[in-house]
Amino acid sequence: MNTIEIRDEEIDVEEIMCKIRETIKKRRESGEYTEEMRDLIDEPIQRAETEESNMDYLQQELNYLNSGWNTHAEYSISSHRPIIGRFLIKGRRLVHGEVRRYVDAIVGKQIEFNAHLVRLINGLIPGIDAKNRQVRTAISGEIDDKVGLVKTGISREINDKVSQVKTEISGEIDDKVSQVKTE
Repeated sequence: MNTIEIRDEEIDVEEIMCKIRETIKKRRESGEYTEEMRDLIDEPIQRAETEESNMDYLQQELNYLNSGWNTHAEYSISSHRPIIGRFLIKGRRLVHGEVRRYVDAIVGKQIEFNAHLVRLINGLIPGIDAKNRQVRTAISGEIDDKVGLVKTGISREINDKVSQVKTEISGEIDDKVSQVKTE
């Protein structure tokens, strides 16, 4: 079963999914579905909703990592004081330079570590996506098999019920015929 992408502004996929969920809910409440059918319906819907929210969250986190791995902060030294501002700026730059000399080694290692982690995570994503597609294909095959089994079961139940009703009707007809003959 392949994923279909619809790119038409007139078609509201969310609205369609909402209608499908409502129809399923109504049918479930009316008792049209057997227990096995209910399980088949509930499982993919719950999984899909959870998976969508997880994927959105993971994508947000990945975007944050890709944009924020460099922790090196550029600092602009300024002062709002007109007279002593020049001296304050010079003093701050001097202190900033000395502090930076000691901190840059640690910050540089952290930046390097962050960069390696982000590259590693970005490198793992295609493999995870491929595995995810593989699992989805396997699951959709399983679902198709289960749907086939359920359809077969329903067909069998319908045929049994039809045979039973035919037998009952045939019996009633025979009874009526024998009553008419005796009269």
